[in-house]
Amino acid sequence: MTHKILQKILPFLKQQGLSRLLIHPEEENKTLRCRSKNNEELALNLDPTSTKQLAIFLHNLTKLEEKGEIINSYHKIDCGEKNFPFFLSIFPSEQGKKIIIELVDKKINALSLNNLGLNQEQQKLINQSLKRGLVIIGSPDNSGKSTTYYSLLNILKKHELNINTLEKHRECHLTGINQLKLLEKKDFSFKKGLETLLRHDCEVIGIDDLTEKDLFLVAPAIQTGRLVINTLRTNSILQTIAKLLTNNFSAHNLGTNLSLIINQILVRKNCPHCLKKRDLHSEEKKEIEHLLKKSIWCQNTYYSTGCLHCQQSGFLGQVSLFEVLAPSQELRSLLLNNNNVTKDSLLEKISEQLKKEEFPFLQDDALLKLQLGSISLTEFFKLLDLNL
Repeated sequence: MTHKILQKILPFLKQQGLSRLLIHPEEENKTLRCRSKNNEELALNLDPTSTKQLAIFLHNLTKLEEKGEIINSYHKIDCGEKNFPFFLSIFPSEQGKKIIIELVDKKINALSLNNLGLNQEQQKLINQSLKRGLVIIGSPDNSGKSTTYYSLLNILKKHELNINTLEKHRECHLTGINQLKLLEKKDFSFKKGLETLLRHDCEVIGIDDLTEKDLFLVAPAIQTGRLVINTLRTNSILQTIAKLLTNNFSAHNLGTNLSLIINQILVRKNCPHCLKKRDLHSEEKKEIEHLLKKSIWCQNTYYSTGCLHCQQSGFLGQVSLFEVLAPSQELRSLLLNNNNVTKDSLLEKISEQLKKEEFPFLQDDALLKLQLGSISLTEFFKLLDLNL
């Protein structure tokens, strides 16, 4: 019976454009709450008995004993003609277990640079950099780094390369790629997996969700001329470099082997069905210039009034903001010649060099998407408040 409840709920979430289902233990009757891709929260009514049975069923899916630990696992449910993959997260608290179901939506035919929201210059840099060395895709949680990761692998597989991946959770199956699932309980860790792959004649290694403490493990692979692509939880280009330097990557190693850093963040996208254009007020322009500390060319902005398509919210879906760094010769020289300075001093020099090169940061991509009408002033100012 519980399985049938889930078979009805998952297609409903997909149909309504909802990305998450939350079961809060402390709320009366264990109300189900659904979160949309706009980060809006909606209530879903389900009787208390069914909700309790659903919570028990989801916990039993993990096949773990009751030990009170945090559980993060990946599952698929057959809902008739279609399988629905999802992440299951169970967080124990004093009030009970908080359960989150997050739908996984990776369509192979949509895995391309054009569909990610990258501009032409960013796409050019990425295509030129997918040859050898280290490629890092950084973002906060739930900000699209796995989609970017699979998109890069999807590009590379067309070149008939020997591609192998190490993944905790396989979110997307790509034909022509050897995708190895890590099994920590059977001692098949990142370390063991990399050691295995290095014995084989693989040209590309993909690693999804590599932890900071394991970063140093990829050094042997990139030093032997392979292309290594991995995702990392970071908020900016500079934070990504800082994490690499903190975890046994020398400045000289980065200067020699760093090929590309892609950093991204998801923001709410204007609803295109009720989109309106207006002039950017002089006060708004001054505020933007004050926050960015430079003059801007933006003269217009867009807003969505709200309609049935976006449930009167003005937002429909999400769009990624990107910053893409392929180190220039000057930046590589800076890294190679500053191997013995402190990390903070080196990061300051890198920041100054990027500004000198007029590197387009996340804020610049946000400004571009603001003028194109993809995002609103509200989302733009939220990004600036994050001070990334």
